[in-house]
Amino acid sequence: MKKLLSTTLLTVILGANSLNAQEQKNQISINPANLAFGTFQVQYERGINKDMTVGLSAGAKFSSGIFKISGFDSDRIKTDDFSYKGIKFIPEYRWYLQKTERSYTGFYVGAYYKFQSYSDDVKGTYYSASGETSPIDVKAKLVSNAFGLEAGYKLPIKKHFFVDFVILGPGY
Repeated sequence: MKKLLSTTLLTVILGANSLNAQEQKNQISINPANLAFGTFQVQYERGINKDMTVGLSAGAKFSSGIFKISGFDSDRIKTDDFSYKGIKFIPEYRWYLQKTERSYTGFYVGAYYKFQSYSDDVKGTYYSASGETSPIDVKAKLVSNAFGLEAGYKLPIKKHFFVDFVILGPGY
């Protein structure tokens, strides 16, 4: 898994340098902060005219990260901690409202669709009133679909480095 992650990261970095050289119409980005939450995510954004872009984010959740989800611990049921793993895809559209020196930077509004599918094997023990025990082995799966609107600001820092602040992004 580490080798795959390293290879993917290197490919993204090398690809981002070559794509950014083409009039900034294509941008590839990663969010290093997502790694703390157990997720590696890559985003591709392509300009469709001087003010608008379409993009696709793809991510893989490989652990719970810094937020641990505790299992059940009651008189009758005890389970291991949860550690969901899975994927997410987010196609989006952005309209950059400001005229800036750099293409596709500044304040934007947009819309997105988010698909997430996470799963985990829940293992534990059930304790009956008579003192007998039974193993628990359940396949848990979470799937969500959301449509939403977003507003944000993409701040250029250096030639190939941006900070993207998503200010608002409610979804349904």
